[in-house]
Amino acid sequence: MDSFFGNVHSGNLNRYSHFAPRIDWIRQFLELKDNFFMKNNLGSVMVRFFKRFLLDADLIYKNCQCSYTTDKICQLGMNSNLSWGIIVVNLSIGSPLVRWYLTRVIFDENYPKLRLCKMIDDYGSKGGPDIVSALAQMCNLPLGDIGFGKCIYNRKNFASITRHKWEEPSDLIVLYSLYKFAEVSGWQYGFKFEKLFDNSEAEVVSPVKIFGIDKKSMSNILNGLAVNYPDFISAAFSLDIQSVKLNPLKNSMDVLKLIA
Repeated sequence: MDSFFGNVHSGNLNRYSHFAPRIDWIRQFLELKDNFFMKNNLGSVMVRFFKRFLLDADLIYKNCQCSYTTDKICQLGMNSNLSWGIIVVNLSIGSPLVRWYLTRVIFDENYPKLRLCKMIDDYGSKGGPDIVSALAQMCNLPLGDIGFGKCIYNRKNFASITRHKWEEPSDLIVLYSLYKFAEVSGWQYGFKFEKLFDNSEAEVVSPVKIFGIDKKSMSNILNGLAVNYPDFISAAFSLDIQSVKLNPLKNSMDVLKLIA
Protein backbone atom coordinates (compact mmCIF):
# COMPACT_ATOMS: atom_id res chain seq x y z
CA MET A 1 0.00 0.00 0.00
CA ASP A 2 2.87 2.38 0.74
CA SER A 3 3.97 2.11 -2.89
CA PHE A 4 0.73 3.78 -3.97
CA PHE A 5 0.33 6.30 -1.20
CA GLY A 6 4.01 7.18 -1.16
CA ASN A 7 5.50 7.87 2.25
CA VAL A 8 2.33 7.96 4.34
CA HIS A 9 4.30 9.36 7.27
CA SER A 10 5.78 12.26 5.34
CA GLY A 11 3.92 14.70 7.58
CA ASN A 12 2.67 16.72 4.61
CA LEU A 13 -0.89 17.33 5.72
CA ASN A 14 -1.02 21.05 4.93
CA ARG A 15 -2.63 20.31 1.59
CA TYR A 16 -4.98 23.26 1.28
CA SER A 17 -3.45 25.81 3.69
CA HIS A 18 -6.37 27.94 4.91
CA PHE A 19 -7.96 27.87 1.46
CA ALA A 20 -10.08 24.75 1.79
CA PRO A 21 -12.94 24.79 -0.73
CA ARG A 22 -16.09 26.82 -0.15
CA ILE A 23 -19.46 25.69 -1.39
CA ASP A 24 -19.67 28.63 -3.80
CA TRP A 25 -16.33 27.62 -5.35
CA ILE A 26 -17.64 24.13 -6.00
CA ARG A 27 -20.92 25.46 -7.36
CA GLN A 28 -19.02 27.77 -9.71
CA PHE A 29 -16.77 24.92 -10.84
CA LEU A 30 -19.73 22.66 -11.62
CA GLU A 31 -21.43 25.43 -13.56
CA LEU A 32 -18.37 26.40 -15.63
CA LYS A 33 -16.75 22.95 -15.81
CA ASP A 34 -13.94 23.02 -18.41
CA ASN A 35 -14.13 26.83 -18.56
CA PHE A 36 -13.66 27.25 -14.82
CA PHE A 37 -9.92 27.99 -14.88
CA MET A 38 -10.45 30.71 -17.49
CA LYS A 39 -13.61 32.36 -16.16
CA ASN A 40 -13.70 31.96 -12.36
CA ASN A 41 -13.78 34.93 -9.99
CA LEU A 42 -11.41 33.46 -7.39
CA GLY A 43 -8.02 34.92 -6.54
CA SER A 44 -4.94 33.22 -7.95
CA VAL A 45 -3.92 31.69 -4.60
CA MET A 46 -7.44 30.38 -4.03
CA VAL A 47 -7.41 28.77 -7.48
CA ARG A 48 -4.06 27.12 -6.80
CA PHE A 49 -5.25 25.42 -3.61
CA PHE A 50 -8.69 24.66 -5.03
CA LYS A 51 -7.02 22.88 -7.93
CA ARG A 52 -5.35 20.58 -5.41
CA PHE A 53 -8.74 19.73 -3.95
CA LEU A 54 -10.25 19.08 -7.38
CA LEU A 55 -7.37 16.77 -8.27
CA ASP A 56 -7.58 14.96 -4.94
CA ALA A 57 -11.33 14.47 -5.43
CA ASP A 58 -10.79 13.15 -8.97
CA LEU A 59 -12.93 15.96 -10.37
CA ILE A 60 -10.28 17.08 -12.88
CA TYR A 61 -7.36 15.55 -14.70
CA LYS A 62 -3.87 17.03 -14.50
CA ASN A 63 -4.59 19.07 -17.63
CA CYS A 64 -7.46 20.74 -15.70
CA GLN A 65 -10.14 19.15 -17.87
CA CYS A 66 -13.17 17.80 -16.05
CA SER A 67 -13.36 14.08 -15.34
CA TYR A 68 -16.28 11.68 -15.73
CA THR A 69 -16.73 12.04 -11.97
CA THR A 70 -17.62 15.69 -12.47
CA ASP A 71 -20.17 14.77 -15.13
CA LYS A 72 -21.71 12.26 -12.74
CA ILE A 73 -21.94 14.81 -9.93
CA CYS A 74 -23.53 17.34 -12.26
CA GLN A 75 -26.08 14.65 -13.13
CA LEU A 76 -26.79 13.84 -9.47
CA GLY A 77 -26.74 17.46 -8.31
CA MET A 78 -24.95 19.27 -5.51
CA ASN A 79 -27.78 18.61 -3.06
CA SER A 80 -27.44 14.84 -3.34
CA ASN A 81 -25.63 12.90 -0.63
CA LEU A 82 -24.56 10.56 -3.42
CA SER A 83 -22.47 13.36 -4.94
CA TRP A 84 -20.71 14.07 -1.66
CA GLY A 85 -20.29 10.37 -0.98
CA ILE A 86 -18.38 10.03 -4.25
CA ILE A 87 -16.26 13.07 -3.41
CA VAL A 88 -15.30 11.95 0.09
CA VAL A 89 -14.44 8.43 -1.12
CA ASN A 90 -12.12 9.93 -3.73
CA LEU A 91 -10.60 12.28 -1.16
CA SER A 92 -9.97 9.33 1.18
CA ILE A 93 -7.64 7.98 -1.51
CA GLY A 94 -6.28 11.15 -3.07
CA SER A 95 -5.86 13.56 -0.17
CA PRO A 96 -3.22 12.86 2.52
CA LEU A 97 -5.04 15.25 4.86
CA VAL A 98 -8.46 13.66 4.45
CA ARG A 99 -7.00 10.16 4.75
CA TRP A 100 -5.20 11.11 7.97
CA TYR A 101 -8.36 12.71 9.37
CA LEU A 102 -10.75 9.87 8.52
CA THR A 103 -8.47 7.23 10.00
CA ARG A 104 -7.68 9.03 13.26
CA VAL A 105 -10.67 11.14 14.25
CA ILE A 106 -13.22 8.64 15.55
CA PHE A 107 -16.99 9.00 15.58
CA ASP A 108 -19.05 10.55 18.38
CA GLU A 109 -16.05 12.05 20.17
CA ASN A 110 -15.50 15.78 20.47
CA TYR A 111 -12.15 17.07 19.20
CA PRO A 112 -11.31 20.61 20.35
CA LYS A 113 -9.14 22.70 18.07
CA LEU A 114 -6.09 22.42 20.36
CA ARG A 115 -6.38 18.64 20.50
CA LEU A 116 -6.45 18.41 16.72
CA CYS A 117 -3.44 20.71 16.48
CA LYS A 118 -1.53 18.47 18.90
CA MET A 119 -2.45 15.36 16.92
CA ILE A 120 -1.16 17.03 13.77
CA ASP A 121 2.03 18.12 15.53
CA ASP A 122 2.57 14.60 16.93
CA TYR A 123 2.16 13.22 13.42
CA GLY A 124 5.03 15.44 12.33
CA SER A 125 3.18 17.94 10.21
CA LYS A 126 3.65 21.69 10.33
CA GLY A 127 0.90 24.28 10.03
CA GLY A 128 -1.52 22.76 12.53
CA PRO A 129 -3.83 25.82 12.85
CA ASP A 130 -4.15 26.15 9.06
CA ILE A 131 -4.80 22.42 8.71
CA VAL A 132 -7.50 22.45 11.38
CA SER A 133 -9.11 25.49 9.78
CA ALA A 134 -9.18 23.62 6.47
CA LEU A 135 -10.85 20.63 8.12
CA ALA A 136 -13.42 22.92 9.74
CA GLN A 137 -14.19 24.50 6.38
CA MET A 138 -14.66 21.07 4.82
CA CYS A 139 -17.07 20.16 7.63
CA ASN A 140 -19.16 23.15 6.56
CA LEU A 141 -19.66 21.51 3.16
CA PRO A 142 -22.39 18.85 2.81
CA LEU A 143 -19.60 16.37 3.56
CA GLY A 144 -20.48 17.06 7.19
CA ASP A 145 -23.84 15.34 6.72
CA ILE A 146 -22.36 12.00 5.66
CA GLY A 147 -19.76 11.34 8.34
CA PHE A 148 -17.07 13.97 7.85
CA GLY A 149 -17.97 16.01 10.91
CA LYS A 150 -19.80 18.99 12.32
CA CYS A 151 -18.18 22.08 13.80
CA ILE A 152 -19.02 23.73 17.08
CA TYR A 153 -18.37 27.46 17.33
CA ASN A 154 -17.74 29.67 20.33
CA ARG A 155 -19.41 32.82 19.13
CA LYS A 156 -17.81 33.14 15.68
CA ASN A 157 -14.65 31.20 16.50
CA PHE A 158 -14.28 27.56 15.53
CA ALA A 159 -13.96 25.48 18.71
CA SER A 160 -14.23 21.76 17.94
CA ILE A 161 -15.28 19.00 15.53
CA THR A 162 -17.44 15.95 16.19
CA ARG A 163 -18.00 13.26 13.60
CA HIS A 164 -21.43 11.61 13.38
CA LYS A 165 -22.16 8.56 11.24
CA TRP A 166 -24.06 8.72 7.97
CA GLU A 167 -27.48 7.55 9.10
CA GLU A 168 -28.59 6.05 5.79
CA PRO A 169 -25.48 5.26 3.75
CA SER A 170 -25.96 4.44 0.08
CA ASP A 171 -25.21 0.82 -0.78
CA LEU A 172 -23.69 1.84 -4.12
CA ILE A 173 -21.44 4.43 -2.49
CA VAL A 174 -20.21 1.65 -0.18
CA LEU A 175 -19.58 -0.57 -3.21
CA TYR A 176 -17.78 2.30 -4.94
CA SER A 177 -15.53 2.79 -1.91
CA LEU A 178 -14.68 -0.93 -1.82
CA TYR A 179 -13.69 -0.93 -5.48
CA LYS A 180 -11.69 2.29 -5.16
CA PHE A 181 -9.73 0.87 -2.27
CA ALA A 182 -9.24 -2.51 -3.95
CA GLU A 183 -7.66 -0.71 -6.88
CA VAL A 184 -4.95 0.92 -4.78
CA SER A 185 -4.40 -1.38 -1.80
CA GLY A 186 -2.98 -4.75 -0.98
CA TRP A 187 -6.45 -6.16 -0.30
CA GLN A 188 -6.87 -7.05 -3.98
CA TYR A 189 -10.47 -8.05 -4.69
CA GLY A 190 -11.18 -10.40 -1.80
CA PHE A 191 -10.99 -9.83 1.94
CA LYS A 192 -12.42 -10.86 5.28
CA PHE A 193 -15.38 -8.91 6.59
CA GLU A 194 -13.51 -8.11 9.83
CA LYS A 195 -10.83 -6.32 7.81
CA LEU A 196 -13.27 -3.46 7.29
CA PHE A 197 -13.23 -2.84 11.05
CA ASP A 198 -9.50 -3.37 11.64
CA ASN A 199 -7.97 -0.36 13.39
CA SER A 200 -4.44 -1.80 13.47
CA GLU A 201 -3.62 -0.35 10.05
CA ALA A 202 -3.96 3.40 10.44
CA GLU A 203 -3.94 4.19 6.71
CA VAL A 204 -6.67 1.71 5.73
CA VAL A 205 -9.71 3.79 4.77
CA SER A 206 -12.69 1.46 4.58
CA PRO A 207 -16.30 2.68 4.28
CA VAL A 208 -16.55 2.00 8.01
CA LYS A 209 -14.00 4.74 8.74
CA ILE A 210 -15.45 7.07 6.14
CA PHE A 211 -19.13 6.80 7.04
CA GLY A 212 -19.30 5.21 10.52
CA ILE A 213 -21.16 2.05 9.50
CA ASP A 214 -21.57 -0.57 12.24
CA LYS A 215 -21.17 -4.34 11.73
CA LYS A 216 -24.87 -5.17 11.49
CA SER A 217 -25.54 -2.38 8.99
CA MET A 218 -22.47 -3.30 6.93
CA SER A 219 -23.50 -6.94 6.85
CA ASN A 220 -26.96 -5.93 5.64
CA ILE A 221 -25.50 -3.62 2.99
CA LEU A 222 -23.10 -6.27 1.68
CA ASN A 223 -25.81 -8.93 1.56
CA GLY A 224 -28.09 -6.53 -0.27
CA LEU A 225 -25.36 -5.66 -2.76
CA ALA A 226 -24.64 -9.34 -3.37
CA VAL A 227 -28.31 -9.94 -4.21
CA ASN A 228 -28.83 -6.82 -6.33
CA TYR A 229 -25.42 -6.63 -8.04
CA PRO A 230 -24.12 -10.21 -8.25
CA ASP A 231 -21.86 -9.27 -11.17
CA PHE A 232 -19.98 -6.90 -8.87
CA ILE A 233 -19.82 -8.52 -5.43
CA SER A 234 -20.43 -11.71 -3.50
CA ALA A 235 -20.55 -12.10 0.26
CA ALA A 236 -20.45 -15.30 2.31
CA PHE A 237 -21.52 -15.14 5.94
CA SER A 238 -21.53 -18.27 8.09
CA LEU A 239 -20.30 -19.38 11.50
CA ASP A 240 -16.81 -19.93 10.14
CA ILE A 241 -16.51 -17.79 7.03
CA GLN A 242 -17.13 -14.09 6.57
CA SER A 243 -15.67 -13.14 3.22
CA VAL A 244 -16.30 -10.50 0.59
CA LYS A 245 -15.26 -10.84 -3.04
CA LEU A 246 -15.32 -8.18 -5.72
CA ASN A 247 -15.26 -8.95 -9.44
CA PRO A 248 -11.75 -8.20 -10.80
CA LEU A 249 -13.29 -7.72 -14.25
CA LYS A 250 -15.17 -4.69 -12.92
CA ASN A 251 -13.78 -1.40 -11.61
CA SER A 252 -14.84 1.69 -9.72
CA MET A 253 -15.83 3.46 -12.94
CA ASP A 254 -18.31 0.67 -13.63
CA VAL A 255 -19.80 1.22 -10.18
CA LEU A 256 -19.93 4.97 -10.73
CA LYS A 257 -22.06 4.37 -13.81
CA LEU A 258 -24.59 2.49 -11.67
CA ILE A 259 -25.13 5.43 -9.32
CA ALA A 260 -28.16 7.48 -10.25
